[in-house]
Amino acid sequence: MLVGVGLGVATCMAREPAAPHVLATPAPSVAGPPAPSTSAPDPPPTESAAPPPASSSAAPPDPPPKGALALPRFYAASRALARAERKEHVRIVWIGDSHTAADLWTGAVRAELTKRLGAGGPGFVHVGWAENKYRHDGVRLETQEKWSVLPVPYPTTKRAGDGVYGLGGVRLVPASGDARASVEVLASATPKSTKLTWELAYRLGDGGEVRAAVEGEPAALTDEPKGAGAVRHHRFTSHGASGKLVVATRGRPELLGVVVEGDAPGVVLDTLGLNGARVGTWTARDDAAWTAELARRKPSLVVVALGTNESSDVAPRSERYEAGADELLSRVARAAPDADCLVVLPMDRAGIEFGPRLAVISLGFTAAAKKHGCATWSALSAMGGPGSMTAWSRESPPRAAPDGVHLTPKGYRYLGERLARDLGAED
Repeated sequence: MLVGVGLGVATCMAREPAAPHVLATPAPSVAGPPAPSTSAPDPPPTESAAPPPASSSAAPPDPPPKGALALPRFYAASRALARAERKEHVRIVWIGDSHTAADLWTGAVRAELTKRLGAGGPGFVHVGWAENKYRHDGVRLETQEKWSVLPVPYPTTKRAGDGVYGLGGVRLVPASGDARASVEVLASATPKSTKLTWELAYRLGDGGEVRAAVEGEPAALTDEPKGAGAVRHHRFTSHGASGKLVVATRGRPELLGVVVEGDAPGVVLDTLGLNGARVGTWTARDDAAWTAELARRKPSLVVVALGTNESSDVAPRSERYEAGADELLSRVARAAPDADCLVVLPMDRAGIEFGPRLAVISLGFTAAAKKHGCATWSALSAMGGPGSMTAWSRESPPRAAPDGVHLTPKGYRYLGERLARDLGAED
């Protein structure tokens, strides 16, 4: 099911093939049973488990601001950045589904945080994904010839191939012949930077060739040192607050995304969103390969925002969702032991049948979050509780899209600003 959420962005929901065909339709005025939290939405309720102890080498962080989420290490890093005591970016990695892929919700969070803490750059960006199918704030994307997104279907929860798909969970591969792709970072993404660093992740495959350039002559990328299935990284630099990466290929090399950051310390928010993704989409990727890529990012905060596609399950069980979220959060903990984690519980969905399912999913996710010392934040409660998706769709202008699943840019901006407030953007 393809739906438009504005700005020419196509997003979709996908279900596992075994799941019955369930469509989200606008609900009548009666909403489903309440989700676990039905507190007043202003401010949105948050539940936080005590965070695990920081590593012995870390200094005790300052207490979080009053009323904020229990994310002490993230707040410590943010405060140090605000005081100009930190020379490193504060990195946030956000793992999600189509709500994340369009970078409207996450873009609003990024915009609010960078107002206070500075803009560190766009972070992770896919290379070879056409701009009408993928977007990222502050970036212009172009492709020539056809590119394939692997695995097929890419939100699958089953292991595909060797499972190595990079940080973003997919490979972009030329479909035939020579193909080109570019990523242009606009100055608005890093307004105070004088230099950009670009780190391109790739695998050449059998006979694949990649030539890439940011400034000057293109560099021919190699697969040295040899290693079966290993992900390679090539670093470029460019001068100024903007720049453009151009990639030319031959054969079938695999592009696994580029990370772009400026030299002025600030917030960098990586959006790892896949249309139709479930928790199992991310745990189906190779554990060692994916956690190695996440570890390279050195995040201060990892956000997991999933559950909408799971609500298509007709007979959900909270223990099933707890087990899946437990596996994903275990991987996050191994990759980023010094980062805080935040589980965003799913937003509302139009249709009376979805209320009970979302409640069960939220219970399972909350149990896993508590086990791992992760804070939780309820998107449903921030929207106003059960029935809010239908109410938002009737507004003028609406905050919910006609499909009853996604939001309009206005709705995503509203949720992003609410979450950014609770992340301390206005302290």
